[in-house]
Amino acid sequence: MTSNTTKFRLLYLPRLALESVLSNFDHLERFELSTCSKRCKRIVKLLKHGCTEIDVKLNRRFTSVTVSSGSMFKEYTWFHLLNKPGHDKHQFITLNGRIVRMKKDNRRIVFFYCSGRLTVDTKALVDHLMDTFRVSIKTLTFEMDYFYRHFVQCFPKCENLRISGVWPISEEEITYLKEHMTSNAPKFRLLHLPRLALKSVLSNFDHLERFEISTCSKRCKRVVESLKHGCIEIGVQINHRLTSVTVISGSTLKEYTWFHLFKSPPSGDHQFVTLNGRTIRMTKDSSMLENSKSVSFYCPRELTLDIKALVNHLVEIFRVPIKILRFDMDDFYDYRDFVQCFPKCDNLKIYRTRPISVEDKTYIKEHNDVEYYEISASLSASIGLRERIKQFRSFRSQLFKFEFSTCSKRCKLVVKSLRNGCTEIDVQLNHRLTSVSVNSDSEFKECTWFHLFNAPGCGNHQFLTLNGRTIRMTKNPRNVCFYCSGGLTVDTKALVDHLVETFRVPIKILEFEMDYFDHYRDFVQCFPKCDILRISGVWPIPEEDITYLKEHVEHNHFYKNGNLNKNISTSYREDDVECSESPAPPSTPFELSTCSKRCKQIVESLKHGCTEIEVELFNGLTSVTVISGRNLKEYTRFHLSESPACGNHQFVTFNGRTVRMRKTRGTVCIYCSEGLTVKALVDHLVETFKVPIKTLKFFLHGFDDYRNFVQCFPKCDNLKIYRTWPEEDFTYLKEHVEHKHFYINGYLQ
Repeated sequence: MTSNTTKFRLLYLPRLALESVLSNFDHLERFELSTCSKRCKRIVKLLKHGCTEIDVKLNRRFTSVTVSSGSMFKEYTWFHLLNKPGHDKHQFITLNGRIVRMKKDNRRIVFFYCSGRLTVDTKALVDHLMDTFRVSIKTLTFEMDYFYRHFVQCFPKCENLRISGVWPISEEEITYLKEHMTSNAPKFRLLHLPRLALKSVLSNFDHLERFEISTCSKRCKRVVESLKHGCIEIGVQINHRLTSVTVISGSTLKEYTWFHLFKSPPSGDHQFVTLNGRTIRMTKDSSMLENSKSVSFYCPRELTLDIKALVNHLVEIFRVPIKILRFDMDDFYDYRDFVQCFPKCDNLKIYRTRPISVEDKTYIKEHNDVEYYEISASLSASIGLRERIKQFRSFRSQLFKFEFSTCSKRCKLVVKSLRNGCTEIDVQLNHRLTSVSVNSDSEFKECTWFHLFNAPGCGNHQFLTLNGRTIRMTKNPRNVCFYCSGGLTVDTKALVDHLVETFRVPIKILEFEMDYFDHYRDFVQCFPKCDILRISGVWPIPEEDITYLKEHVEHNHFYKNGNLNKNISTSYREDDVECSESPAPPSTPFELSTCSKRCKQIVESLKHGCTEIEVELFNGLTSVTVISGRNLKEYTRFHLSESPACGNHQFVTFNGRTVRMRKTRGTVCIYCSEGLTVKALVDHLVETFKVPIKTLKFFLHGFDDYRNFVQCFPKCDNLKIYRTWPEEDFTYLKEHVEHKHFYINGYLQ
């Protein structure tokens, strides 16, 4: 048989035109072209391929060859070689005289089937790629379990050699690989640079890279010692499981390098470093935090000596003493072995959940030369006011200002004299705990929570005094817990009074969650005044409790279950409602449009930009989505269900239907216990935003009464049905819903 397709003589193009055409090929297409003939291979070799790397990974199941390209090595082509016969559709290609079966995947993955000769075919493929793209092997990885020597002869040279294995790797195998393979990594004589040029190069290294260079030789260590490292602090934390040494650097001390030392044997890939004559296994880990790096050391024999060697090495190369030395004493019975390693530090901290014996305190303090020490998170040595003000200037958070204000009356006066910007204080009370939040920043994005529990403190804690009350406190990021065993009411009042005096703002919101809160009256006396008073509860709230709160707490606005309490006059028009209290403005145009007919007319007169309405109907639930924004990336979802309302809710009316509504972030739940109000909601949205229904979706599986909803939507742009049968449902929907496009299971019909 002959093909009647038109032929394009690619190789007969002029050279510049040919290079222009082939520059649009990706690396997989160039590889396929290079296997057609010797002439094609020579043409591909002449091209500029940009940044390209070849990585090889070998294990006992298959071989993977990866070609990474692009300016940031973000384009990948994978070649997987399997030692089994091919199946399904495949094609034959020739690589350096070897004929191999090949099958392409849609995801830039190529499979080669090498039944019986995997070693030879792997070598042929890698040699062809190196010859075609004119690059050497960047990384060669051996997974050593049950295999490796057959392939060593195929790759005599690479830049990076990695070996790994689940089982321990013997020294014989490591020696064999090192002897039979050489490195082609380009050498740069760093230490032969002039002194100023060398310092300029090393100044671009971070502190972990400088640490690694300092472990190479004594000369490298002297070079690193001669550099200016900027602001650096070294902190050491020791407990019964591991030791952590932290190097904090940067102009604002926000860059962290963690060195974790374990007493367990290493697992996975590791390297050897020598610290003050001690050889230790090290692995570098990836850190989840920004501006931070992590290193793990495995010291199965002499953990104490290795810790001393690491800390002494860091102190010598960065020329700074230990700033903070912390002992976590819980279950740490052999702590005395570590005390000898750190004879001097600036701050000594001792933590324990149970009481610390006088003998332990005395031993640690006698064997360590310290300026300040802290026991159970309570600072024992007093720090001068000037030093605290220096720290205070470097920290601007509300939590630090609060802590600083509790030190003394003079500190409190200093904080009161500051401009704290936009600040709000909110109080929330229920039968379990009391929460006080301080919101600040121009958009109230900075929030600090103070939680008060009527329980004894546990874990590390510190003591502070608030208006004459001494309370136990523990800190988390942006979160403070107070333990008030026996005096929750008095301590709550002391905390709130202190915050109101310090930040010079009144209480903005006071919220009572009334469920099971039988002793709420004890707290009412603590808050005689607030701006907004809220009460909520799942169960009905007695009128007696509502009256008591309104009488004893002076307030400007009163909310019950999220609804503003309104006193409606007896004579009113349909469009205007007179309220004794000014209501808070609605947060969205939809909520404003439900207030009255006049509000709806105002919203209808606005320009809403690009807006689409989508309706999805399931068995038992209906979702209406309003998509808006310049690129249609802002979503507001309305979920309608026939279940009764739960939690805090409010009442809204649209098109004569009154329903219960509850809001969460970007989602509105509507509870229609007397029948779904889908048509009323959709008609209201269509009228308000002046757009038709864009997409109407029916999920018919188990949706037997879908015909009741068809009458609600006589018209839409796209009608989509998700179900495989029966044909009768498709016909019914197509006949009763006017549409432009019709989809079944996502496919346009």
